[in-house]
Amino acid sequence: MSKNLNALLRYQTIDACLRSSKKEKWSWKDLAKACGERLYEVRNIESIPSRRTILGDIKVMRSGDLKYYAPIDWTSKRGYHYTDANFSIYSYGLSELEKEEFNKGVEILNQIVNRLGMDEVKQIISKLSHIINTSKQSKVPVIQFDQWIHEKGYQWLNLIYGCIKEKKALFISYRPFGGHAGFSGIVSPYLLKEYRNRWYLIAKFHNNGLIYHYALDRLRSTQESLQPFSEDSSFDAAKYFNQVIGITIPENGMVEQVQFRATTLQADYIKSKPLHATQVVLSEDDKGAVFQVEVIINYELEANLLSFGERVEVLAPATLREKMSKRIAVMIGLYNDHT
Repeated sequence: MSKNLNALLRYQTIDACLRSSKKEKWSWKDLAKACGERLYEVRNIESIPSRRTILGDIKVMRSGDLKYYAPIDWTSKRGYHYTDANFSIYSYGLSELEKEEFNKGVEILNQIVNRLGMDEVKQIISKLSHIINTSKQSKVPVIQFDQWIHEKGYQWLNLIYGCIKEKKALFISYRPFGGHAGFSGIVSPYLLKEYRNRWYLIAKFHNNGLIYHYALDRLRSTQESLQPFSEDSSFDAAKYFNQVIGITIPENGMVEQVQFRATTLQADYIKSKPLHATQVVLSEDDKGAVFQVEVIINYELEANLLSFGERVEVLAPATLREKMSKRIAVMIGLYNDHT
């Protein structure tokens, strides 16, 4: 990425120099100096490209490999120049439609990196936007992600992500909810997962060799550890959460066929946004539809089903139906106590 970005900046600078009327004659040294100034301005890199680099850039610009054939010539009288005074690499660059698509992507990426606090990525996006000539972007956002006002825990994302990629252990200090005492220890990080605006670290705790889920907003501190990373051949990041909805994996939980009936209107929403990849429609009539998912029953499944209120009824298994009935009875009791 860095090398390609440097080259793109040099092509842009050479093009600007050869189209400029401020200087009558451009030598390779002049072009190299201009490229060096541009690299420092945009990327804070103090380096003057060599003669070989500049001549190589000119060769590439002439070749057509960049989807244009720059008409660059050299004479002792004029130095390097365009034989076509109207030529510009931007005339053969991105189309307006391509720029529009790029801008859409930039807007989405900016929402994500702003949310995650990824400053390095924000800088790269900004520089790419400048290079692609996206200055006409609207200042008014037209896309917005759901996010909390206080995004506690997001400050650990970059560090944890890097340790997962580089297979480095972490020392964490953690305090769970529910009044439980906090603890500290070494973990080997395997996966970062987001669920409903909250990030979780899935990692092996070195003290007992077990895999746990740590909510990032409950991490009090974390730093890279000198302890060696501990692999776990049984852990498959791509499949780890396949059998559940959300983040909770009950100990000794088994996959069950969960069936529920939804009203017609709610059924349309559930079809458009399935609860799980295994979701199927078992039956349908003018009153609604019966759905089935094959999952391990956990807290998040129950919460999802309860969130539909009176528009969804759990049919099977009987144990889940009974549990939901008891939870609803407790809810009714809360409201009856205040009437």
